Amino acid sequence: MPRRLFILCEKYEKELEEVHNLCIFAKKHSILIEFPVDPGWDFYKLLEESIEKSDAMVVIVSEELIGATWSNHCLHYANTLKCSRFSPRPRIFGLRINNVDLPRCSEQIEIEWINKPEDFKLILDDLSQKY
Repeated sequence: MPRRLFILCEKYEKELEEVHNLCIFAKKHSILIEFPVDPGWDFYKLLEESIEKSDAMVVIVSEELIGATWSNHCLHYANTLKCSRFSPRPRIFGLRINNVDLPRCSEQIEIEWINKPEDFKLILDDLSQKY
């Protein structure tokens, strides 16, 4: 079964060079990529289902993330899953845009930073089993 990657970003951020490079890497390694769905009545449910299926999640840490309630919800949900599963996943990565930090409400979440293309290879590995 191919690895699954959920990229948490705003719709227009898909066009950023950093995100484009990440997608090229993922496709080269046959990783299935999923982006957030457009807002609707079942928006949160669909986001949570995408996160649940993912092996890894990359959070695009930008100015928009700081004020977006839905993206912080996704980050906290992914962290809860990672901490409570016997096989911890999704592995949570951050890709900074313009040196922006996580919002204060999420700064306690452990993020692995992949700010250089050579760091993308971390996405290929799972976290070790807890028990």
